[in-house]
Amino acid sequence: MRKLQFSGFIFLCICTKGWSVSYTNPIIDSNNPDPAVLALPTGGYIAVATSNHATDPSSEDVFPIYTSEDLINWQLEGYVFPAGSWPTWAAKNLWAPEIHFVNGRYLVYFSASAPNSRHSTGVAISQSESPLGPFLDLG
Repeated sequence: MRKLQFSGFIFLCICTKGWSVSYTNPIIDSNNPDPAVLALPTGGYIAVATSNHATDPSSEDVFPIYTSEDLINWQLEGYVFPAGSWPTWAAKNLWAPEIHFVNGRYLVYFSASAPNSRHSTGVAISQSESPLGPFLDLG
């Protein structure tokens, strides 16, 4: 269970596995900064990324979730926090999610700004039994 970055890792995997597949960057042609990729225990991969500067908890989704079987073709599956389900303490500026598989559950660590504009970092965690959610904010 390793966090893998999009850049460079795909080339390494293709070379070490002997795949003869080509791809063109960007692999996901949309705004997805701060990607984190996890190899799933059942096979395939899941990725989460920062969203498009989401600022409205009631109308904007946060942290897109993508899946892939080959690290080249990615499918949008949903969001860690769909509109209306953001953590109550997170007012805006959610960024840099990390996804990990720990003791049979999926954890997403992330940073966010509180309503008073203070950054809350290092303790923001959400969990789910499925890599696709739904994720429950643990604070």
